[in-house]
Amino acid sequence: MPSSFELSGVFAYNSNRMVAFSKKKNNEFGFVYLFEEPRCRASEENFLLGQVNKGELSMDEYYLAQHMAGVFGILSDLDIEPQVVFEQYMAREEILRTFDFMVHNLEADMEYLDCEEALEGYFVVAFLAMQLYFKILARLREQNLIGLMSVWEVLFTFSKVRLIVEESGRESLGAVSKKTEQILEIFSDLIKII
Repeated sequence: MPSSFELSGVFAYNSNRMVAFSKKKNNEFGFVYLFEEPRCRASEENFLLGQVNKGELSMDEYYLAQHMAGVFGILSDLDIEPQVVFEQYMAREEILRTFDFMVHNLEADMEYLDCEEALEGYFVVAFLAMQLYFKILARLREQNLIGLMSVWEVLFTFSKVRLIVEESGRESLGAVSKKTEQILEIFSDLIKII
């Protein structure tokens, strides 16, 4: 890695995902934020080795590219903490992945929608799901939890919560973990907790 971009610190994203960073002033464009993620490094190195295996890269080219695996930069005119830049980038990525997921699912399911009413219903459900997704994302932002949990983690946690209805009609929640209780508390004004 060039000496002008030595990584200068580390922060935790989603509480257990370590990210190394550097921030450098660029007189023409503002600031260059550089990030390195070990999880991405392994994936990118695997991809590069696959290119070698296919004969599309030589081992010398692999070693040349390997030192930049898992490293990416962001150019910004904002003079803020690198962790904030990273979290904003990841939130943007999460939104793009959500739209991508929705588009690909729409394409996959279109063949089963043989009438106009079914198509309209599908779009209503997709629209409601997207609204729920963005409401959760907004709440995580309000609570400064973007780097600590994702929308998918919240949805997965909620999917495990069970409502027990007794013969008498009394309702209660099934046993939940401490983490689930904490997440439910974040959304207590939006979700009726029994």
